[in-house]
Formats: sequence, C-alpha cells, structure tokens
Amino acid sequence: RGMGLDWAGAAELIRRSAAEAKAVGGRIACGVGTDQLSGDGTPTLAEVTAAYEEQLALAEENGVQPILMASRALVRAARGPEDYLATYAHLLRQASEPVILHWLGPMFDPALEGY
Repeated sequence: RGMGLDWAGAAELIRRSAAEAKAVGGRIACGVGTDQLSGDGTPTLAEVTAAYEEQLALAEENGVQPILMASRALVRAARGPEDYLATYAHLLRQASEPVILHWLGPMFDPALEGY
C-alpha cells in the first residue's frame, strides 16, 4: 500500500514470487485486500467484497497463503459492525484454505480508524 505499485503490478509480483518459491520448495504469503478500488468516493459493500474476492482468487490460484488485510474501502463502505461481520464471514466461507487475518487497524494505517 502506498508504494507506487498498482494492482496489476502487484498481481504480477505475486504470480512470479509464488512460482519462484514453488521452484525451490518454498511458500509465500501475500496480502489480500481492496487496493484496486479507487480511493475516491464510497464503494458499495458489493464492490469491496468483489475486490477482496479477486485478490483471494489470485492468491489461491497461485498457492499463496492469503492474509486478509484491513481495508480502507471497507471503512468507507461499512455502516456498522454488521457490515464487517458479513464481509469477513463471506470471505472466510469462500476461502478454500485457512487464512491469516490482519486487523491492526489504525496502528497499521490511520485511515483504518473505526475498524
């Protein structure tokens, strides 16, 4: 986040890193989030969920350990705790393997206040 790499570049980096790790018998983990959504405006929960799903699918297709990241877009879209619960419950049901949850919130990124 914030390092100048767009989603297409990050996706390519994940694919290449996963292939290199597999070639030497290793594994990697990668963040699964919503960074492909624009920082402008308020996305819908459906858009946030779709962005997470896209990144989760890429991680799983490449044999990468997914880390579900806290999302600035979810902060903007959620109306209350039930929206966070519904979003994460959906993603956890969809995941084919256990995931790591990254919920550091504002200590990780001040824009996540209220997470």
